[in-house]
Amino acid sequence: MGPEVAERIAKTKGVSVALENGLLDEHEMLRRANVELLCNLVVCEPVFDRFVPRPGDGGGGGGGGGAAESRLQILVALADVDDLQTRKAASGALAVLSSDERVCSGFVALQKKRGSLLRIFRRLLVDEEEEEDDEPEPEEGASGATSKVKKEEKGRRRRRSKRGESPIADFDLVHRGVFLFRNLAVLFVEKQKSGVKEFMASLAEEEIVSVVERVVKEGMRRQKEGGPDVVAAMRPVLENALEFVIALRNASQVLE
Repeated sequence: MGPEVAERIAKTKGVSVALENGLLDEHEMLRRANVELLCNLVVCEPVFDRFVPRPGDGGGGGGGGGAAESRLQILVALADVDDLQTRKAASGALAVLSSDERVCSGFVALQKKRGSLLRIFRRLLVDEEEEEDDEPEPEEGASGATSKVKKEEKGRRRRRSKRGESPIADFDLVHRGVFLFRNLAVLFVEKQKSGVKEFMASLAEEEIVSVVERVVKEGMRRQKEGGPDVVAAMRPVLENALEFVIALRNASQVLE
């Protein structure tokens, strides 16, 4: 889809609301189509802005919720469903949104409130599932809208390998996941935003640096064994992984 067409669709009255409602469609193929369309349209300002938490709406770093934060929560949940194409589209939209530091602050607020965001982003890098966790069920109302997709998320927990023995995920997912972690480190952690110490502790608890290092080793192996196309495909993954590590190191030195 070209940028002019995307912009025209995004500006059509009622499209954004209809698209957001479609993200929770019970029919898997219809839901996938809505998420894929959102991924194409999220680069357009009218759509992008609906996912940006702002002071006064209760979102962002305040932890009070808000419409934008609820939309982000739904996208995060969709990045962890069974259907691979839906996961790719949802994580692609999240990667685009993460270029805004207000969205990164919204991610951190979700991690603080629900405790599952980093685990979901981690699963974009490695094809694993933990055993059943004690994550609370979604609240009623806007933030409880993810209950439909959470059923699929829980089903995946019973089928995947445990932490430490899991393979690297689909590399389209890996590319998006590393970019998300890079932006969280550069736009939130390195800038010493409020709550940075707690968030860095969560990164350590989820062993994110270790997982990123595994991705780097696998990426370097693929570069060595592959041709020019593989080398080019791996370059942004490795570059973003390096920026992630550097940003965390810089932040740690400041906090010491």
